[in-house]
Amino acid sequence: MYSPPAFRITDQDALIAGIEASPFSTLVVVGDDGPVAAHLPWTVERTGEAITLVGHLAKANPIWQAADTAKEALVIFMGPNAYVSPTLYPSKAEHGRVVPTWNYLAIEARGALSFETNPEAMAPYLASITDAMEARNGTDWQVSDTPAQHYQKLTTAIVGVRLNVTALCGKRKLDQHKPTQDFEGVLASFSTSDNQSERALSTEMHKEKVT
Repeated sequence: MYSPPAFRITDQDALIAGIEASPFSTLVVVGDDGPVAAHLPWTVERTGEAITLVGHLAKANPIWQAADTAKEALVIFMGPNAYVSPTLYPSKAEHGRVVPTWNYLAIEARGALSFETNPEAMAPYLASITDAMEARNGTDWQVSDTPAQHYQKLTTAIVGVRLNVTALCGKRKLDQHKPTQDFEGVLASFSTSDNQSERALSTEMHKEKVT
């Protein structure tokens, strides 16, 4: 990921928190016919310094058979993002030397993929993401709530996926490199916006002010 120092996220805890806040991703692997992509959420496992992403896919999805597991895979997590109009910069009225941009949060993970096809081994792959999302939503559905026969049918139709992370990087592009008045102009607009992504970015921009 191209990331100038002003935008770079280097703290591991912050990167993991970013994944947990926006767990849905694009997984990209290298296959015999070129890159192949799939879209799925992940949970994070940490054992000492080791970081592992855990998820699952439909067995009908060809990516797990197409992937060359001898080569690193790439997982892209995209957080809130929004267009920034030059009209939000007070400096536009002063000198006009401003252009549109796009503010966003993004995290990339690289590592070795492995797949689990045994239906009897699917419980951890299903429970981890379900428990995390139910807790986040304030609901209490559990995998064990599924009737046994239905659960067994479902586990034959999925593949567990693990990514042993070898590299993790992130980017927070929030106009923090702009003059204070321009940063404040974007923050003021995003803070009162009806757009969910703009409001989410304003929360992140407030954190920049604190730090």
